[in-house]
Amino acid sequence: IATLRAIGFGAWPVVISVLVKSMLLAAAGALVGALMAWSLFNGKMFATGGAGLAQIALRMNVGVDLVLIGMLWGAAIGFIGGLLPAVQAVRLSVANALRAS
Repeated sequence: IATLRAIGFGAWPVVISVLVKSMLLAAAGALVGALMAWSLFNGKMFATGGAGLAQIALRMNVGVDLVLIGMLWGAAIGFIGGLLPAVQAVRLSVANALRAS
Protein backbone atom coordinates (compact mmCIF):
# COMPACT_ATOMS: atom_id res chain seq x y z
CA ILE A 1 0.00 0.00 0.00
CA ALA A 2 2.82 2.35 0.87
CA THR A 3 4.52 1.57 -2.45
CA LEU A 4 1.37 2.46 -4.37
CA ARG A 5 1.17 5.74 -2.51
CA ALA A 6 4.88 6.39 -3.12
CA ILE A 7 4.57 5.98 -6.90
CA GLY A 8 1.74 8.49 -7.03
CA PHE A 9 -1.60 6.78 -6.52
CA GLY A 10 -4.12 8.77 -4.52
CA ALA A 11 -5.76 7.70 -1.30
CA TRP A 12 -9.11 6.59 -2.74
CA PRO A 13 -7.71 4.40 -5.54
CA VAL A 14 -5.52 2.64 -2.98
CA VAL A 15 -8.45 2.07 -0.60
CA ILE A 16 -10.62 0.75 -3.43
CA SER A 17 -7.88 -1.57 -4.71
CA VAL A 18 -7.31 -3.01 -1.23
CA LEU A 19 -11.04 -3.51 -0.70
CA VAL A 20 -11.52 -5.19 -4.09
CA LYS A 21 -8.56 -7.47 -3.43
CA SER A 22 -9.83 -8.50 0.02
CA MET A 23 -13.37 -9.06 -1.30
CA LEU A 24 -12.12 -11.23 -4.19
CA LEU A 25 -9.96 -13.33 -1.87
CA ALA A 26 -12.85 -13.78 0.57
CA ALA A 27 -15.25 -14.68 -2.25
CA ALA A 28 -12.75 -17.24 -3.58
CA GLY A 29 -12.51 -18.75 -0.10
CA ALA A 30 -16.30 -18.83 0.14
CA LEU A 31 -16.47 -20.62 -3.22
CA VAL A 32 -13.98 -23.26 -2.06
CA GLY A 33 -16.01 -23.71 1.13
CA ALA A 34 -19.23 -24.00 -0.86
CA LEU A 35 -17.72 -26.64 -3.14
CA MET A 36 -16.55 -28.60 -0.12
CA ALA A 37 -19.98 -28.34 1.52
CA TRP A 38 -21.67 -29.43 -1.70
CA SER A 39 -19.39 -32.43 -2.17
CA LEU A 40 -19.64 -33.54 1.47
CA PHE A 41 -23.25 -32.80 2.40
CA ASN A 42 -25.48 -32.40 -0.67
CA GLY A 43 -28.16 -35.09 -0.72
CA LYS A 44 -26.99 -36.74 2.51
CA MET A 45 -29.51 -37.80 5.15
CA PHE A 46 -28.78 -36.99 8.80
CA ALA A 47 -30.68 -38.09 11.88
CA THR A 48 -30.39 -37.48 15.60
CA GLY A 49 -29.80 -40.42 17.90
CA GLY A 50 -33.14 -40.16 19.69
CA ALA A 51 -35.71 -42.96 19.72
CA GLY A 52 -39.31 -42.71 18.58
CA LEU A 53 -40.74 -39.22 18.35
CA ALA A 54 -37.57 -37.62 19.70
CA GLN A 55 -35.61 -38.56 16.56
CA ILE A 56 -35.22 -35.86 13.92
CA ALA A 57 -34.18 -36.74 10.37
CA LEU A 58 -33.36 -34.28 7.62
CA ARG A 59 -31.89 -34.28 4.15
CA MET A 60 -29.18 -31.71 3.41
CA ASN A 61 -29.57 -29.75 0.17
CA VAL A 62 -26.74 -27.45 -0.89
CA GLY A 63 -28.10 -25.61 -3.90
CA VAL A 64 -27.12 -22.65 -6.02
CA ASP A 65 -29.06 -20.27 -3.78
CA LEU A 66 -27.03 -21.26 -0.71
CA VAL A 67 -23.78 -20.99 -2.66
CA LEU A 68 -24.69 -17.46 -3.78
CA ILE A 69 -25.64 -16.44 -0.24
CA GLY A 70 -22.30 -17.80 0.98
CA MET A 71 -20.44 -15.89 -1.73
CA LEU A 72 -22.22 -12.65 -0.73
CA TRP A 73 -21.39 -13.22 2.94
CA GLY A 74 -17.77 -13.93 1.98
CA ALA A 75 -17.55 -10.69 0.00
CA ALA A 76 -19.12 -8.74 2.87
CA ILE A 77 -16.65 -10.21 5.36
CA GLY A 78 -13.80 -9.40 2.96
CA PHE A 79 -15.03 -5.81 2.72
CA ILE A 80 -15.21 -5.43 6.50
CA GLY A 81 -11.84 -7.14 6.97
CA GLY A 82 -10.10 -4.97 4.37
CA LEU A 83 -11.65 -1.64 5.30
CA LEU A 84 -9.73 -0.91 8.50
CA PRO A 85 -6.23 -1.77 7.15
CA ALA A 86 -6.88 0.21 3.97
CA VAL A 87 -8.06 3.34 5.76
CA GLN A 88 -5.29 3.07 8.36
CA ALA A 89 -2.60 2.74 5.70
CA VAL A 90 -3.93 5.72 3.76
CA ARG A 91 -3.89 7.91 6.89
CA LEU A 92 -0.16 7.37 7.36
CA SER A 93 2.25 9.60 5.52
CA VAL A 94 4.08 7.92 2.67
CA ALA A 95 7.45 8.15 4.46
CA ASN A 96 6.11 6.61 7.68
CA ALA A 97 4.27 3.90 5.77
CA LEU A 98 7.42 2.94 3.84
CA ARG A 99 9.44 2.94 7.04
CA ALA A 100 6.89 0.69 8.80
CA SER A 101 6.74 -1.89 5.99
